Amino acid sequence: MAIKQILLWLLCTLVSSRRMNGRVLGLARRPIQGLNVTVNGEVKAVSGPDGVFEIDIEGTVTLDVESEFNFFNPLKISSMQEDDMIKDLIATGVGLCGSIKMFDENLELRTITSENDSFKRKIFM
Repeated sequence: MAIKQILLWLLCTLVSSRRMNGRVLGLARRPIQGLNVTVNGEVKAVSGPDGVFEIDIEGTVTLDVESEFNFFNPLKISSMQEDDMIKDLIATGVGLCGSIKMFDENLELRTITSENDSFKRKIFM
C-alpha cells in the first residue's frame, strides 16, 4: 500500500504545473516592459514595468522572448528545479537601423551601417 501511495505522489509531482517567476532585462541589465514571454513557442506572459513575469509550466519547457528590437537566446527550464525563480532572460543583441561607431576588440574604430532605414542588423554585445 505504501509503495502505491509513493508512486501516485511521484506521478502527481512530475505532471503537475508549477508557477514560476522571471525577469526580462536589456543589454544594460535594465528591466524591459511589455515583451511577450513564450513557452514552447506559445505566448504565456507579458513582462511588467519591472521586467517581471509569471508563468505556469509543466515538465521541461523552452522559454523565449518576442521583441522587435532586442534578441534573446531561448532558455530551457524544468518544473522540477528547486526554486520558483527563473534565470533572468537577458538580451544578447539589439537591432540596428542607421549607423553606429564603435571600437572593436583591437581598439580600432569601426562604423557599422544598415543598408537602408528598414533594414535591421543584429549587433551582439
